[in-house]
Amino acid sequence: MANSAQARKRARQSVKVNQHNAALRSTMRTAMKKIIKAIDSGDKAAASAAFAENVGVIDRIADKKIIHKNKAARHKSRLSAKIKAMSGDAAPLVKAKKAPTPKVAAKPAAAKKAAAPKKAAAKGDKLTTVEGIGPKIETLLNEEGISTFADLADANVETLAAVLEKAGPRFKMHKPDTWPQQAALARDGKMDELKTLQDELNGGKAE
Repeated sequence: MANSAQARKRARQSVKVNQHNAALRSTMRTAMKKIIKAIDSGDKAAASAAFAENVGVIDRIADKKIIHKNKAARHKSRLSAKIKAMSGDAAPLVKAKKAPTPKVAAKPAAAKKAAAPKKAAAKGDKLTTVEGIGPKIETLLNEEGISTFADLADANVETLAAVLEKAGPRFKMHKPDTWPQQAALARDGKMDELKTLQDELNGGKAE
């Protein structure tokens, strides 16, 4: 309980700030819903227009540090990917033209064979999928033998905190409390559940 005038003032300011931030988050969710509604309508042109009109709202919320910049980037990336996926009718037309020639049919097979070594060469998962982990922290974890979602899911929070602390004050400030939980969902392919969880986080930390 506030015992001084200064403390009471801070409490009042905190309430105002929280209300303001809640209103901004609501504005962002409304903007995202407009884009999603346009995508669900099946009209790519309308979806693109809605994205261009409302994506700036997400950027502004991130600029005000209401949400983490990685979270804003993830929202924009997912919405953009859904809009791009709406143009999937172009691919079958190309395949239909190439199908009559056996040589062209052999080229995709060669491309798949060429792609196989790339998959084999990939030793770990993209840990930056976990909110709160950037490229530099991913490198730190890889150096400690944590290179897959499974490794991260099995890691102890204290161990992760020790890795960050050893890297210096710049990394010590990060909180890895939710990283194993996020990694477990990614490991199990539960990306929708991961997205729902990340929408409740702020920079990988529970709000």
